[in-house]
Amino acid sequence: MIPLHPSLSPIQACNRCPLHKNQRPLLDNRSVTDVLWVGLSAVRVADVHAEAPLSSLSRSGRLLSRIEARNCTIAYYRTNLVKCLPLRNGKLRYPSQPEMLNCYENLQLEIAALKPAVIVLLGQRVSNCVLSASNLPTHNLNRDFQYQTLDGSGLTFIPVHHPSFILIYNRKRADDYVQRIQGLLRQVVSDRRKELACIPRFAPPEPPPVRSIELSHQP
Repeated sequence: MIPLHPSLSPIQACNRCPLHKNQRPLLDNRSVTDVLWVGLSAVRVADVHAEAPLSSLSRSGRLLSRIEARNCTIAYYRTNLVKCLPLRNGKLRYPSQPEMLNCYENLQLEIAALKPAVIVLLGQRVSNCVLSASNLPTHNLNRDFQYQTLDGSGLTFIPVHHPSFILIYNRKRADDYVQRIQGLLRQVVSDRRKELACIPRFAPPEPPPVRSIELSHQP
């Protein structure tokens, strides 16, 4: 098992709401990323230390993997806004607004530690919560996948439909969904790399010359 990014260990110990009693926070173990996917909430897994959010074993995760496969020079990290498992009568449910806001601080920790070029918000619930918390305008997702980037507080967000929505309600256009997001990610990551390449790198100052001291010898 690959260890987590060291800055993310406080998330594993999070107990600020009762959801941690259902299942401990589920986290990705990748420590470098260009693109940070943000889903809604965790699902039940056998071992939170051995599995990851939005797993490629799930239908939604497989659709994300299709997007990632065409952009093999880009690094990805998958997470959920709510890291633990929301249940009602033993069954998975949507997290409440207070639960999403309560876990927003953990998402901020991930963003600060990983410094992604772009944060992709999966679904209307996630988009509305994160954009509102970031003091950015919310809007309905475009039916034709004409997604736009939103910049604020030094971060770039792309709100998109959740993969599960595409697979249930718009499966015939899944290829269009994949291609649109692929193109956006290539452009945003390329632009960020160009920006970083333009930042001047100053050489460290040279150390002062060492002065030799001659010792006088008494006769």
